[in-house]
Formats: sequence, structure tokens, C-alpha cells
Amino acid sequence: MLSLETLLRHRTSGPRYTSYPPVPRWDPGGPNDALRSLVLGVSGPVALYVHVPFCRRQCAYCGCNMVVSRRREAGDRYLDALQVQLDTLGPLQVAWLHLGGGTPTWLDPAQLDRLFAMIKGRIPGAETSVEVDPEGVDTARLDALARGGVDRISVGVQSLDPGVIEAVDRAQSPRSVARVIEGARARGMEQVNVDLMYGLPRQTTETLIHTLDQVLVLRPDRLAVFGYAHVPWMKAHQQRLAELPDTRQRADMALAAHGRLLRAGYVSIGLDHYALPDDALARAQRGGRLDRSFMGYTPHARLPVVGIGPSAISAVSGAFVQQTTHLGRWWRAVHAGIDPVARSFTSTALDRARGEIIRRVLCDLRLDLDEARADGLDVDALCPGAWQRLEALQADGVVQLTPTRLQVTDDGRLLVRNVAMAFDPLVEGSGYSSTV
Repeated sequence: MLSLETLLRHRTSGPRYTSYPPVPRWDPGGPNDALRSLVLGVSGPVALYVHVPFCRRQCAYCGCNMVVSRRREAGDRYLDALQVQLDTLGPLQVAWLHLGGGTPTWLDPAQLDRLFAMIKGRIPGAETSVEVDPEGVDTARLDALARGGVDRISVGVQSLDPGVIEAVDRAQSPRSVARVIEGARARGMEQVNVDLMYGLPRQTTETLIHTLDQVLVLRPDRLAVFGYAHVPWMKAHQQRLAELPDTRQRADMALAAHGRLLRAGYVSIGLDHYALPDDALARAQRGGRLDRSFMGYTPHARLPVVGIGPSAISAVSGAFVQQTTHLGRWWRAVHAGIDPVARSFTSTALDRARGEIIRRVLCDLRLDLDEARADGLDVDALCPGAWQRLEALQADGVVQLTPTRLQVTDDGRLLVRNVAMAFDPLVEGSGYSSTV
């Protein structure tokens, strides 16, 4: 196991590399038909991401693009515009559908039925996953998710400690989490993800591990343990948070959670994610088929991503489009027949090559220079100085290096983002979240 001092020594900020180049390097704006032009270039299956922006309340730690609303008619207006956007984009061959947010289960059962009908009516059989708030999911919503053919639920837990929950203004209990997971499984939604956070206000290593132990009783298939990103200059509501753990306490939490999950039989996928050995993510990693996109780690290798809804991102063949995050502007543009583009980027051949190298590091946890060269990737030319930048990580047991091969060690998976950054000559630490 890596030492606490090693984690602290390598703590920095950097991209999560769900794309290359990362989103902050993209260009503002784009053509009024940027999204439609991108989707027209798609042939074959895609991953479809639907962003549902609504929440009942704003948790103080939240960094998502969301809108607080209690008006059901807001959901109807959103669905009207979503239908227009779907019709504009035309037929899609969808292999994987994911509903994110916001809180997709903010929609009431009738609205969920309508959402699934408009999407799955044209793409039956797509694997379907949805993010849920355990306090906002009743039996009627669980029934609607089951009717919609949901295969996997991703439960936003973050913490189960009463002091932490109070500090971040989130209503939640262990009972509600168990109820939702058990209710989903009883309805055939047997695949379960749980999201947790460390570095939250009033949180300690002991309370984090206690939360983990409560969650592990439910035996989710996958867990994500994210470090809380405190960015009050971007998210003003975070300014009210106090009693945040210091850097050393955060690192101790990350280390303790990592060890606890390994002892519980989970596999460290890399970059905050863990899975049971027989889960599709773990199998894909062992088989060299794991991929990474805006939808996170995925066993669906190399699927183009089409995103609909405010703030949603599409990625096709190295071209990227993000829609505006503002719900009203998004709604008005869609009804006016204009793609509501906030930013876009068309990557160069150099970008795509570097992105593939970084993808291999984050997904395969290794890099063979001879194999890469046979695939047309000259790592030395594309990422000059990478091996030298990795020497400090090698000295601390994060990676093993030979003149032609990199291997991330089992314990080094905690710092795999640092390893990936060594292959990005343009990386700048400012403006990104902490690697620990």
C-alpha cells in the first residue's frame, strides 16, 4: 500500500481526461448546426446521454449543472424540447442509454414513462442506466424505471454520516439507500452503482469508513469514491461550506477507502472506481476492452457519445460539442431550430494520438512502447519527456518502468491520473480538481 506521505508528495491538480483535449481547452461557441453535423457523421451504435437538469434542492457540495424546481410543468416543458431535439437529430442506433443530471428521478412517474417512450420507443433493447437520489425515489418511480427497462441504477449516496449530511444540506438516511437498492433489485434492476465522496465538511476517516461499511452490506456491483472538488469561484453556493478536512486528512481518507474496498473483494479499476471481479467493468479491464468517455469508465469500447439536454456533451471521432448549461437558453434555441452550443472542438491528429495514449494508461494501466509504435503511436515523439516525468512516480512505487514498458502498480492505481498527466505536454494544473 502506498504511504500517506507518498500521496501527499504527488498531490496536484489535473484533468480527469474524459476527453482529450480536456474541456477547458475547447473553443467557446460553435456553428448553429454543430450538434446535428456531428451526429450526421455517426455510423453504427452510439452511447446516448440524456441530461435531466432538475433537483428538489441544491446540496452544498454540488458541482453539477442543475436547476432547483418544484414545478412539474417545468418537467413537461423540458420533455417537449427534448422531443424536438431528438426529432432533429434523426434515427440513432443506441447500444447504451444513460440518464444523468441533476436528478433524473425528479421527474414524476408519468414524465419518466414519457421520457422512456420517446427514447426507447425508437431504440428498443438498449442497455439503460439511470442516476437516482435515494430520498426522491418512491415505489411509483421505481415501477416507472422498471417499465422503462432500466438495467442499472447509480445511487448518489456521498455520505451516511449525520454530521456530514447536515453540513452539506442533504436529506438522506441509510434506510432510504437500502430501500431503493432492494426495491430496484426486486424489480429486476440488479446492477447497482453507489457514488461516495471524501473530503466533505466534518468528515473524518472514521466516518468515511463507517459509511463504506454500511454501503458494503448492500454489496453494490460498482462504487465510485470521488474526492470532493471545492471550487467556490465556479460554484458560489460552495462558499457556505466550512470545516473542510485539510490536505493530509483528505489523503488519509483516500488511502483508507482504497484499502477497505480491496479487502472487501473489489477491484480497483483506476481513477476513483471499484468493481466486483465479475462485473462488466472488471472483465473489460482484464480483457483490454475498457474505455473511458464523458460517461466515465465503460465496457462499451469506442462508442461515440451523443448527448442531449442542457450541458450535455457529444463526442464523435475526435470532434466535441457541449450544449449550453442554461436551461432557458437551451429550451429557446431548441425550439428555434438552433443547436444550443456552448463550446466545441475538432481535435487534430496529434490530439487524437495523445488521447489514445492517455486512454491506454487510464484503462489498461500499462503502456508498451513497441505495441504502441506498431499501432502508429510513437510515444517518444508524441509525448516528449514522459518517461523522465514518471521517474519520481517510479521511485515511490506508483509505476514500474523499463526502457519500453510502463506498468501502473496495484497500489499506484490511486495516482493513475498523475501517471496520465505525464503524457500530456500541455497540461496545466490550475482550474482542475485535486488528484487526491
